[in-house]
Amino acid sequence: MGDKKWMIWTLTIGFALLLGFIIYTANSPGKNWFGPLVAAVPYGDKVAHFFLIGTMTLLLNIALKARSIKFGSVKLLLGSVIMFFIVTVEEFTQLWNDNRTFDWIDMSFNYLGILVLGSLVLLFPSKWRSKF
Repeated sequence: MGDKKWMIWTLTIGFALLLGFIIYTANSPGKNWFGPLVAAVPYGDKVAHFFLIGTMTLLLNIALKARSIKFGSVKLLLGSVIMFFIVTVEEFTQLWNDNRTFDWIDMSFNYLGILVLGSLVLLFPSKWRSKF
């Protein structure tokens, strides 16, 4: 694996591990270290959903070289589709966790982050994208 591929995949996996850690602490009673930080910012929870999920999606789309898949006549970025399914499942698991609260607005900000930040990869020149 080339240096750039190694670097982007390391960054993507590292960010995914950070998200996993944040979700783990949010699901664990007494371990939610990020909750007070997010609560200190107006609409911090929504901002966090948008930027954390959106950044993860952007990194994944870069790592996958903006690969797309077709659903009928619509082309969708593969990383965005993957993240759509992951965040949907994760948000719905909150229905069965006493320490979390399912929220359609959180889900909407997840999807907005996927759409807006995940699509930024399309602004990169294709010759630049292919170098990863």
